[in-house]
Amino acid sequence: MRDFANCGNVKIELSHCVRNTFSKSLCKDCYNVCIPEAIEFSPKPKINSNACIQCGLCYAACKFSAINIKKDNLYLIKSTEDDNKIDVGCIFAESKIKIACVSRLSEDVLLDWFLKEKNIIIKKGNCKTCKFKNTLAYFYDSLKNAVILSKAINKKPKIKIQTKKSKSIFIPKETLSRRDILSNLRPKTSSTKRKIITRLLRDNIKTDVEYKYSAKMSISNECNLCKICQHVCPANAIQIIKGKKSGYIYFDPSACVKCYACEDACIRKAIKIEDSTVLEITKEPYEIFEVKQKVCKSCGAVFYSNNENNICFSCLTKQERKKSLIDFFKDI
Repeated sequence: MRDFANCGNVKIELSHCVRNTFSKSLCKDCYNVCIPEAIEFSPKPKINSNACIQCGLCYAACKFSAINIKKDNLYLIKSTEDDNKIDVGCIFAESKIKIACVSRLSEDVLLDWFLKEKNIIIKKGNCKTCKFKNTLAYFYDSLKNAVILSKAINKKPKIKIQTKKSKSIFIPKETLSRRDILSNLRPKTSSTKRKIITRLLRDNIKTDVEYKYSAKMSISNECNLCKICQHVCPANAIQIIKGKKSGYIYFDPSACVKCYACEDACIRKAIKIEDSTVLEITKEPYEIFEVKQKVCKSCGAVFYSNNENNICFSCLTKQERKKSLIDFFKDI
């Protein structure tokens, strides 16, 4: 029996958490699956280590890969690489591979197993009486996404879901094995769940299909390169470069998970996010917008705009306020 129920050392990477990068975000995926309520959002997202049971469900639920664990998905994939049959189940099920809950299985792990044509049996305990029962929606969403992605690579999933309650009580290991300790001493390769999916899809796509976490971005000429979108993006999918003659916006579709933070944060409403397909997330970063550099005739400041006026946004706003004030007194 192999034990992946205790994932170990759960941490939040604030630079990738949308609740930290964009204060108006209402994302609560990690909180919703945290049964012991170990995740807090005030003043910043954090994990109460005294309450955390290291189940890894928050890691599986977070689409931004903002949560790090020792036994992550790459570890799980590598550990099952030589298995033709995957017999995996929760701590209350009779299975050969143990995870805390079936909701621990996100679409990147399932897609890897589908691509390698493994025979998968997912076993559950009595979910109706389990404390983790409210997290099942995340598992079925991940399963649905993995099946959609498998259609893109023309692989028919060999999967069965069974309810098979364990006859004995299983207690997860709290310590790492000698092999795990040695592996932790080596430099760990950073590989987010999205990177795993991109790697699996690249060069394997046979049919292009829609995918809920794939997006196309467009920028209108209202953009003045303020960089707010770049700052609020938790996936680092937007890069802005200000040159001497022009400014540029580059978009990385392989990183974007369509959270709409950039669109919601854009003051000038210059960003539009649209649905896309799996083919989009295999693309390299590309330029989506170019804007001219100008010098403001009013204040002499450098600014970026594709509009005809040669006055910066700040001076233009001041002029509009002045005009409104004059018009107000004219009407008295």
